[in-house]
Amino acid sequence: IDSMIYRGLGLGDLTVGANYRGERVTIDSLIITSDPGRYHATGYFYADLAFSGETLERLPERPMDLTIQAADTRFDLVSLFLPSVEDMSGDFLADFQLSGTPSAPHLDGEAYIKNGKLKYFDLADTLRTDSAGVTMTDNRIVIDEIETYVWDDKKKRNSYAMIEGELIVKTLDSLYYDLEVSIPREMPFKYELDDIEGRVEGDVQIIGDTPPLVTGDLIVTYVRYRAEFSTEETGSPLMIALSGENTWDLNLNIDILSNYWIKNRDIDAEFAGFMNLIREDGQYRFVGELEILKGRGFLFEKTFRIEPNSSVTFEDIEYPNPRLDIVATTRIPVAGFQGEEERSEVELSIHVGGTLENPEFDVEESEGGGAEFSREDILPLILANYYGAEAGAPGAFEERVSQFVSSQVSQIGTRRLGVETFEIDPTYEGDLDLARTRVTLGVQTTPSLYLYGRTPVTFDRGQEVGFEYRFNRAFLLEGQRDEDELYHVNLKLHWEF
Repeated sequence: IDSMIYRGLGLGDLTVGANYRGERVTIDSLIITSDPGRYHATGYFYADLAFSGETLERLPERPMDLTIQAADTRFDLVSLFLPSVEDMSGDFLADFQLSGTPSAPHLDGEAYIKNGKLKYFDLADTLRTDSAGVTMTDNRIVIDEIETYVWDDKKKRNSYAMIEGELIVKTLDSLYYDLEVSIPREMPFKYELDDIEGRVEGDVQIIGDTPPLVTGDLIVTYVRYRAEFSTEETGSPLMIALSGENTWDLNLNIDILSNYWIKNRDIDAEFAGFMNLIREDGQYRFVGELEILKGRGFLFEKTFRIEPNSSVTFEDIEYPNPRLDIVATTRIPVAGFQGEEERSEVELSIHVGGTLENPEFDVEESEGGGAEFSREDILPLILANYYGAEAGAPGAFEERVSQFVSSQVSQIGTRRLGVETFEIDPTYEGDLDLARTRVTLGVQTTPSLYLYGRTPVTFDRGQEVGFEYRFNRAFLLEGQRDEDELYHVNLKLHWEF
């Protein structure tokens, strides 16, 4: 082939001048041009192009010597090989020599990119670098502390990650990874296809042959998970984001100090805990425990206050379907309680066991005694405010409506106001009293500090204010000024051994 030109390939034009004789391919000039990129190669290599031959080894173990030069600002080819990359751009230059044999290649040269941008599908943020370069020596591609960053819109600054290490080219289609990625300060992330965002810091290592193993320790300092829980039809949005073909193996320790909020139709609560996420050959394992620090659960129109020390536990399972150990309490106005004709209010504490996909409900004995219920009483109490004899006490319907409205407004308030806690409680000292309805507002000002205030809508009593400062998962300082202007300070230490 003395000269051949292909045009209109969709990715650019190909001009090639080459000679093939005795399995040796000599390239006088191979040029790929695409507006605005240009790739040029010269040299030789050996190839078996006899399609009727008995062997399928198209690149025999014979010497090669190619000089490759490239310049581009767009990388349309990347999306063909890496479908997860939505867009990649920058000022790219490369000049290197490829020699040796297909099973023992040698590289000599360099490549770098300026003003680089990388946008992954499913992630809202664009990863950027001002300048990143690699050097190639023997069979090693050396990465010397590449600095990348994303723009943190909330803190109005860049958040950085550093990458360094090397890639060893074992064969033309096989790499050995030896990389370290450091995120010294919290970096934001946002899942674009669902309402999930957060911040993370820590260090990870990428080690091994293709596909490599990603190990490390990460600290999650902030998460807002506003997606609904998965169903059999939809699947988990988090699992969908992590899934894919030829995925890298994972073994990540994830420490959640606090400030991990899940807000959806089922729950509005803050979590803390530890998780070990493992992925081997595309199969997942989840190990760890999350403690519920504060929050509420929603069942029908009832709002349940979740007791502290409730937890969800992942026991080396293949799917995020943890075991539940949750105690939650609500107040229910009932008719016909213990033979009484007038309506009264009882406190119902339930224990939620089982798993997330198949929860089991049972009665939990409330502190200080009170009404005793059986497991069979739970459903009529929650659904119809009914217990015992005849239902239909005056005012029960209005009270149910009031509770339903307060729970719905509270859920809307946390979204619209951008706060962590927004509650409306229409009862006072055990009785319905709309005039003395209390409103609670809480906000997470930093990853460690939570502030809240509580006041009656009539402002006829003092306002309650308080704070929680969490040094770590086991060490908490609480302060509070109650409605009688009395001050309380608590120091909580949770030690596990």
